[in-house]
Amino acid sequence: MNTRNNQRGFTLLEAIVAMVVLASVGSALFAWLNTNLLTVHRIQTIQHRDEATRIGLEWMETVNPARQRQGSADFDGYRIHWQGQPLQPPRNGSGLRGGQSLFQLTLYKMQVRVEPPGRPAVEFTLRRTGYEQVRIPPVFE
Repeated sequence: MNTRNNQRGFTLLEAIVAMVVLASVGSALFAWLNTNLLTVHRIQTIQHRDEATRIGLEWMETVNPARQRQGSADFDGYRIHWQGQPLQPPRNGSGLRGGQSLFQLTLYKMQVRVEPPGRPAVEFTLRRTGYEQVRIPPVFE
């Protein structure tokens, strides 16, 4: 008898090994993609927070806390709320040649809340100088 073993195709063991290798590579690829998607989400969240903070800081540059201690405003689709608290009593500013200026200055602690459209609000604290004119400039003739 002539017993020749003419096999064609894969054996069951080869198929199982191929499936294990494929599953391992697939799960590693899935984990890598999941990590990258989480990283992208974190980066976008940080960018949105930074943008809201920049918008709030830009708006607060226009606010004189001595005249507007608290308030709200809409700016570029954002809702901005602020509240100031004086940290010291008003002081006279210094003018030319060491004299008094026309203004009194006060340092304020400002609590700012920025509400971006469709995203969580961002809150931060900053210090701003408030000023108020208390003297009339002299008239020279």
